[in-house]
Amino acid sequence: MRKVLFLLILFIFVLASVVQAGPTVAIVKSNNHELVGKSWQFKDWHMLPQGPRWAKGKYWYPVWSRKSEREIEKMVRKAVKLAGGLPVEKGDVVWIKTNVVASFNLILGTGKTKNEEIQCYSTDPRIVRAIALLAKRRGAKKIYIAAGPPDADGIANMKTYGYEGLARETGAELYCINSAPYKWYKPERPLALKEYALPVVMVEEADKIISISPMKTHYLTGITGTLKNQAIGSAPNRVYGIPKVGLPHNQISEVICDIVSIKKIDFAVISAIWGSEGHGPTKGDPVSMDLVIVGRDPVAVDAVETMVMGLKPENYGHLTLAEQMGLGTMKDINVVGDLIEKVMKKFKPVPKELRAPNAWGRISGWD
Repeated sequence: MRKVLFLLILFIFVLASVVQAGPTVAIVKSNNHELVGKSWQFKDWHMLPQGPRWAKGKYWYPVWSRKSEREIEKMVRKAVKLAGGLPVEKGDVVWIKTNVVASFNLILGTGKTKNEEIQCYSTDPRIVRAIALLAKRRGAKKIYIAAGPPDADGIANMKTYGYEGLARETGAELYCINSAPYKWYKPERPLALKEYALPVVMVEEADKIISISPMKTHYLTGITGTLKNQAIGSAPNRVYGIPKVGLPHNQISEVICDIVSIKKIDFAVISAIWGSEGHGPTKGDPVSMDLVIVGRDPVAVDAVETMVMGLKPENYGHLTLAEQMGLGTMKDINVVGDLIEKVMKKFKPVPKELRAPNAWGRISGWD
């Protein structure tokens, strides 16, 4: 009788532990910065590109070593496995939302043209490649790699930052959100606007949404993460203008939650070979990180990203609001792989004189 009672208590305890367990987020760090961080080079940007034959001299492009590509693929595969696997099934249409935030002309205007400065503002294409290969191996029927930069054509920007080669290798289609067919969609519980113009392919065709965001500060929201990447980047310029001024920036947290609630993120990835601190999103300073952070819960992933930056996730309104809206949670996160305290670096926040009003992003603290 005592044995039965003990087993029953043990079963209840295990069951309660499973029920209470929070989301899993994986952090994987490379110990070879020279390989993964410095092998990416935007060579001879001041010259007309000659480049690989597929470039045909039409646009600037970066180069990187195949060895670095394999190392980053290894990092991504390890992180995805630790986080429970990529939730892609045979026959799925997969939408990978990347972030190529600014045309190279805009970057030239900032004067920040060192390799690490160019690299730190946008999603690393080698990480996108690794995710696309995993999706393909899991039987994805179609893979879109989509971008909606605020000042440029998405496909031209992706080609400039090295995406054409990886699209050819993975069989993915580069997709420009800014010129794509769109419809108006309503959030179930609208916070900022009653409806939003969004790409039809993303909302109606895609089975799985993967958001891959750079790790960087932002003058509106404090930090950029997978929630903001999916939301603001999916609003087409042809509707909202350049740089998306048609969205209510004074309700940026509400806009993020509205759009993500229309088409939820299935897998979240932080691209952090280089991070960016200070005057984000396009004028910050690079921080060497050599990390990937992944998980199925975008709120948890963005919270871990924020902690890795030495900041407090509860200070940033789009994260707390997303949790309230049921888009994910910051509670009881199970961090696997490398520990936060081992990889954390204290990022400088956006300078005070360059920040938007705190109320716009529901920000209670920037540090």
